[in-house]
Amino acid sequence: MVYLAQQFLGVNFVSGYLTYYFDLAGVGNALAVAQGAYAIQLFGHMCSWPLIERVGRRSLLVYGSIIMTVDLLIIGCINIKITDASLKATVALMCLWGWLYQGSLGAVAYAVGGETPTPRLRQKTYAINIMSATAVSCMVNQVLPYLINPDKANLGGKIGFIFFGPSVLVCIYLFFCVPEMQGRTPEELEKMFTVGVPARKFQTYVCQGQRFEETKKELV
Repeated sequence: MVYLAQQFLGVNFVSGYLTYYFDLAGVGNALAVAQGAYAIQLFGHMCSWPLIERVGRRSLLVYGSIIMTVDLLIIGCINIKITDASLKATVALMCLWGWLYQGSLGAVAYAVGGETPTPRLRQKTYAINIMSATAVSCMVNQVLPYLINPDKANLGGKIGFIFFGPSVLVCIYLFFCVPEMQGRTPEELEKMFTVGVPARKFQTYVCQGQRFEETKKELV
């Protein structure tokens, strides 16, 4: 689901159609501005390297997605009436969205996608995840030109509203269903999933073997 979340949050719009959108919106030197936005995304991805262990997978996914969802809503609102100020704000917000995405969902999804499946089914589960995300990505890429092109829907920045709805559902799903797996072994994760530990309690849950080791250390 974390790979599908990437599509529902609008990654194809913000990353895939960034230069084209800037050009249609009348941004001066759209290609250079888009390259700057991609550089910001690269920096965001680099920020995820230390954050994934210090902050944790769940926190990055949940709070990053919430902020990106609010970002999409603001982008949609400020483009109801197009002005020079709203155009500049849209560029800034899309750059912010890209940085947040690469620092959270864009990078962390692959860690979570690899850690969540049981080792026995990891390859099949990962393949199904990637296949599903690719299928949804193809569908989104087929629809986006009709939403953006001036001779079609010509929504412009109001596309933020289109992705806002699915993004809210993604945030709810991530909050209730994605656990914190930082520092857990595959055996611990499999046991926790088997006994049905709620996703929000994964971080504080103590496995039986882990409890024994902690007790032994205290006695020593």
